[in-house]
Amino acid sequence: MKNKIITTKILILMLLSVFSGCKDKAEIGTSTVVNDVESVLYSTWSAAAPDATIYIQHMSGFGIVEYHLNGYFYNGTTNQTCANRVDVGSVKLDSTTLSKAHVSENCVTYGLVYPETRNDYSSLFGGLTNVDLTGGSGYTGGNEDIYTVQTLGISSLPATGSVPNFPSIEVVSKSSGYTVTWNADLNNPSGDVVVLLKYSKSFTKEVDSSLSAGTYTHHIITANDGSYTISSQDLSSFPVNSYIELYVGRGSYKQWDNNGKMIDIVAITRDNQDFVLTQ
Repeated sequence: MKNKIITTKILILMLLSVFSGCKDKAEIGTSTVVNDVESVLYSTWSAAAPDATIYIQHMSGFGIVEYHLNGYFYNGTTNQTCANRVDVGSVKLDSTTLSKAHVSENCVTYGLVYPETRNDYSSLFGGLTNVDLTGGSGYTGGNEDIYTVQTLGISSLPATGSVPNFPSIEVVSKSSGYTVTWNADLNNPSGDVVVLLKYSKSFTKEVDSSLSAGTYTHHIITANDGSYTISSQDLSSFPVNSYIELYVGRGSYKQWDNNGKMIDIVAITRDNQDFVLTQ
């Protein structure tokens, strides 16, 4: 069902507002609709406008694990459209050479090709990963290391079998909340963990057709200490019988000055589980 429908999420970078919260080192954001963990993390790191971005991503949930390794290199920091991408030769992440596509269309994309996204690239996470460029089109050859965070391994709720249309879904009580846990990564130099709660309009309608198709979202930036208790206050904007997508993610960030070309290297790991909210 859901695990066949959702395999990847579209990455949309959006501006957001962050407000102070009740947990030490925790910040709460509610005023802006945030679609993904990546947008929250990236907004806390971004420095000088980059000429290029390299993404090293691990995404899991519903028994599916995917790795997205991509590189996008442009002529400059403005007008970063497909037509302004450039060829920088080869791009390697440790021993993995990214494939190069769309060269004839002047829209060079570096990355993995399906089904390689389902292969095991776990060796790239939890230590130093070397990014190596051959160079070209204004970029010089060279390499840079980034600490790529450990994968999360978030805790799972037991399925209850009590929700019509979703026999394997987990439930969380709105009044009691839920403590989600993960493997802490105290070696990560780039910051904290994002806990994102997102209301699913379509699946909520399948749980309770009387509920509106409104948009609800709530995110927390919290310490990378291995757990966060999702409180009744965190759940207050979601109606009972909501189908909620829970994401937990963390990442690391480095900006590489490649002979005047600024390259953002972004490494992210994200886990996902869904639940239905009960009274």
